[in-house]
Amino acid sequence: MTKEFFKKDKDEFLTLLKQYENILVKNGIIRHSKNLTTRIKFLISGKVISNSVFDGKDKWLFYSSKNDGHLINDYKGKNYPSKLELEEMKNNFISNFAFLKNRGIKFIVFVAPNKGKIYSRYFPDNFIIATKTTTDYVVEQMQSSKFDFPVIYPYKEMLEYSQKYQLYYPRDTHWNQLGAYIGFRTLLKEGFNYDLPMLDSLRIKEEQSKVKGDLVNMVKLDNYYPYLTEYSIKEYDDIQTTSNKDYDNPNPLINKSVLVIGDSFSEGLKKYLIKTFAKVSIVFRKDYDIDKFEKFKPDVVIFESVGRLFYQKEHTHFSLEKK
Repeated sequence: MTKEFFKKDKDEFLTLLKQYENILVKNGIIRHSKNLTTRIKFLISGKVISNSVFDGKDKWLFYSSKNDGHLINDYKGKNYPSKLELEEMKNNFISNFAFLKNRGIKFIVFVAPNKGKIYSRYFPDNFIIATKTTTDYVVEQMQSSKFDFPVIYPYKEMLEYSQKYQLYYPRDTHWNQLGAYIGFRTLLKEGFNYDLPMLDSLRIKEEQSKVKGDLVNMVKLDNYYPYLTEYSIKEYDDIQTTSNKDYDNPNPLINKSVLVIGDSFSEGLKKYLIKTFAKVSIVFRKDYDIDKFEKFKPDVVIFESVGRLFYQKEHTHFSLEKK
């Protein structure tokens, strides 16, 4: 078959391929051919066709798993929580705040914007993002509740800087060091009334990464995408991070101990946290326990979540008092 055939009849071919795959699975010839068929579809159509990743412009990829925040529905504003779910979320935050207040500990909620909210210009032309995504709506509901603790969402700051800098990896779900810095700067300004230097005044280093991105890995198309570009800030080169989750800084900008309870986006904040605070501990929600909390004795607890997971039950029902 020629390339001309594939270009002309690729939709029909992909339909036939799916039917063929179903026959193979049904008859026990293959158990799972997701990676194989994704690669074949890519070679035929030049596009990523997957349940977990969707294709954008200029070789940008976006996460789309329905079982991990369902970003498609988030971007289209189709999965707003109910009033009852929002009330449960508010009450849970209030409960955690009260637990900390009784111990003289500050509480901050920090929401990292979804990648596509900042870079929707790389979405396919037929993908229309809602004016108010689900994450936007939920954050707005939380902020309008006038809690006695801040709910910080650096969307506007990141959108502004995204016109000049690349803040997220094109083929990874996460923000890069520049995006994390913009988020962290907003966190310090709104949560601690502390101004870090503007990104424009810092020295930015650019080098080739050793990875191609988690989205490329998900669809097993490593051979068809280049390595990512890594950006870092030279003023933070002196900070060495390890696999440890606890860090001490003898010369902090802010003399406080900070416990961050979050997800993989908190890893991007690590260098900035370490250089800013006297003591830092970072723990993923699933690994948190009250014994760790009591041992560390934080002055501040930061609850960090990427937008797509902010309103999911495993986050909204999270308790600092759990054993």
